[in-house]
Amino acid sequence: MAEYHEMVHHIDRIMRRIDGSMHRRMPEVDVDRIGPLGCIILTVLSRIEPAPIQRLVDQLCRDGSQMTRAIKKLEASGLIEKHRDEHDGRITVLTLTAKGRVFVAEVLDIMEGIVADLLLPLSPTERKQFADLLAKL
Repeated sequence: MAEYHEMVHHIDRIMRRIDGSMHRRMPEVDVDRIGPLGCIILTVLSRIEPAPIQRLVDQLCRDGSQMTRAIKKLEASGLIEKHRDEHDGRITVLTLTAKGRVFVAEVLDIMEGIVADLLLPLSPTERKQFADLLAKL
């Protein structure tokens, strides 16, 4: 496992740079103060909506009660809506509101800028290779 030791440090450094940049930039758009988990829920939901709550819980590997609290806050902020599944009324599905879509677009713009800055030292070919490797994981 020593072969991964250096990789662990590089991944940790990348994650901290992204996290730090997000914390500096998010107050610009996070006027409802939904925080990092709320942002993650919204960005994932934007790719899989309409989504049953359990699917989000599974995809984000989070505790159900933690997700329930976050979802209530997102709903109260007008960023998501709950609906009954049209095929199975026992299942609650989530969708983004118009306000939620605008918020996700702003968050993704910030994230893309952060990643673009992070990858500046790489050539276009290296960025493509990196993207391909990430997709494999």
